[in-house]
Amino acid sequence: MEVSIEGGMTHPFLSGLLKSFLMFSAMFSALCACASPGGAPRGEPGPLSWPPGHFDLRATISYRMDTEAGRATRETETRADLYIAPDGSMNLQSSSGLCQERSQAEIDMDRSRGWRSFPCRDAVFLLRPLGEGVGGEVRVSVNEGFRRRGDCMRYEQTATGGQVCVEYRWDVDYRNTTKRAFLRVTKRY
Repeated sequence: MEVSIEGGMTHPFLSGLLKSFLMFSAMFSALCACASPGGAPRGEPGPLSWPPGHFDLRATISYRMDTEAGRATRETETRADLYIAPDGSMNLQSSSGLCQERSQAEIDMDRSRGWRSFPCRDAVFLLRPLGEGVGGEVRVSVNEGFRRRGDCMRYEQTATGGQVCVEYRWDVDYRNTTKRAFLRVTKRY
């Protein structure tokens, strides 16, 4: 490959530099395509290494809960106790309700993603091993209330004979949403 400069002349240094750049780019692209984020070749995921112990999990969820009188925010705390046995088996008890058993296919899918999930009534705990600890997040289903201006309740006459609304009715619309929060984790033992 040759690089032309003014007048149609070729420059050997620039041509060599361009060849090196293209070869490096091709090798880098091939390397990136074959590697996983951890640098190992892709394939069957290995077992996750969970640290044994008893962990206290907490998260604070904030969400809108407006009323007809005005805007408001509510906070609720979600808690769970996690026990990890030396063999890696886990038990999670949540303040949001009974946790469901996961099928083997769901557990295998979690493992391939590098986490373990625990659906517990209106909350889902997503946990990852972090060395000697555990980290993750909780996703909680909440019913949020959003205030919106409704119909006019009272009109007044303007100087030109028109009407202007001076008092509105306020309505609250509710919708079910999912909120996320990072877990604060304390190891008990």
